[in-house]
Amino acid sequence: MRKLSIGEENKLITPGEEERNKRSFINILPTFCLNKTSSKRVIEYMKGKRSKDEKFLDEYFNLNESLRAFFEIEILKDASEIYDFYHKKVIDALHRILQINNFSVSQLNTYIGIPYDLLLDYNVFISNIIEINGQPLKLFKLLSKKSILDQEDLNIINKKKLSTSKIIVCISRNPIDYLFSATGQSFTTCENLESDYGGAFYMGLGGLCLDPNRFLLFSLYRKSLWNIKDNRFRYFKYLSRSWGLICKNDLLHVVKQYPEEKINFHKFLEDTGFQKDKGFHEASGKFKWKIPKYKNNLPSHIYMDTLTLNIKRKNYEVEYVLEGGVCGCVTQHNYHDGFENLTGRMDELQTRKRKCRKCGRIILFPELSIHGLYCDVCSKDKDMCLQCEKIFKKSELTYITEGYVCKSCKKMFATICNRCGIFLFKSSALKSDYSEQIWLCRNCSSFNNICDSCKKYYPTDRTHSCVEDLSERYTITGRAI
Repeated sequence: MRKLSIGEENKLITPGEEERNKRSFINILPTFCLNKTSSKRVIEYMKGKRSKDEKFLDEYFNLNESLRAFFEIEILKDASEIYDFYHKKVIDALHRILQINNFSVSQLNTYIGIPYDLLLDYNVFISNIIEINGQPLKLFKLLSKKSILDQEDLNIINKKKLSTSKIIVCISRNPIDYLFSATGQSFTTCENLESDYGGAFYMGLGGLCLDPNRFLLFSLYRKSLWNIKDNRFRYFKYLSRSWGLICKNDLLHVVKQYPEEKINFHKFLEDTGFQKDKGFHEASGKFKWKIPKYKNNLPSHIYMDTLTLNIKRKNYEVEYVLEGGVCGCVTQHNYHDGFENLTGRMDELQTRKRKCRKCGRIILFPELSIHGLYCDVCSKDKDMCLQCEKIFKKSELTYITEGYVCKSCKKMFATICNRCGIFLFKSSALKSDYSEQIWLCRNCSSFNNICDSCKKYYPTDRTHSCVEDLSERYTITGRAI
């Protein structure tokens, strides 16, 4: 890993392109419907007039003038394909050794020096280290010595397994990178300016840079052009991206990665010398700050996946907390036609103003309420059963993958995934082909076979490495031998 020089950074995006991006952003800022105070704060941020708290991450990461730090890293290419090749070769070789020598399974293990199934362990394959009698030994050396794999196969595996590629990763506090967190990418989220999701969550992008705790991590592969309301932007196309948070004690927390975890951002931050948090329990923000507001004085902000905001009603000062706060867009709208069709009037967004079913208060913070039906006061320590829609204390509810259920509905409508152990509705679970009494969640649904010997689940499209007695022609990797 190495940090790019200023010259290399300028080749990725030139100072001239950066200035044009700033002007374009300021031109479209009125469409985000921020009030005068919040708009002024954003413009000052764009011009470098930032508070001490807002500058903290700039110095922490040693960001450049465009509020970015670029790194070149080498990553191993996906090894799953070559592992499948390795897996098949080893299975065929073990089969051959059993037939030639008329070995039992125990004799096979004695011949190798370890239980044969360790040879098929993916982590052992990746590390190329296996322990025999407490002593580490090179896996491929053992395979060669025992004539399990020949040199030609080992050369093919080594060449493909160890191939790497260079990728540029960026740590950013740049509002343009925030703006394109989902717009113009190969993936989409509710932050996409073209999203037709009714909450119009992308309206929080205008003032998002005012959050001093937040930064963006992304891997990029090229630049592209995008027009927003006749303003041209030169932006980065992301391979993957994730929001990050500076926590108390200056630890870093990385949230959900989109579109999937292609790079281990946690490890990347550690390799660059920064400390990540040791778990969700530490992910509370370092700074309190004034949340930007719309023209109607309701708060404007985009949520941080899995983290919540604690908002003071009087002055809208906010901080990230672990529980009891807002999770989701702070102010939801009722608009489906995309950012391009807005003109900057609040009435176009038709901000929802629902009354609490219990006390009649206006629900200012829908995400603090129970499904937007009860205010934050009446919702405290309570939630609604998704099945019967009755309100209960949280202590009386069980959380399943879709939300909370009460005790009676849990008994009637919920089940447990027999593989991973999570609660879920029977309606969203799948029954295993192995038994009508076995339920699987969608994440485990590919593991739809069970080994007759060890009773472990394995994917329907992949073989399992367990045997009971090869001499009695049981199955190895799910196939008769």
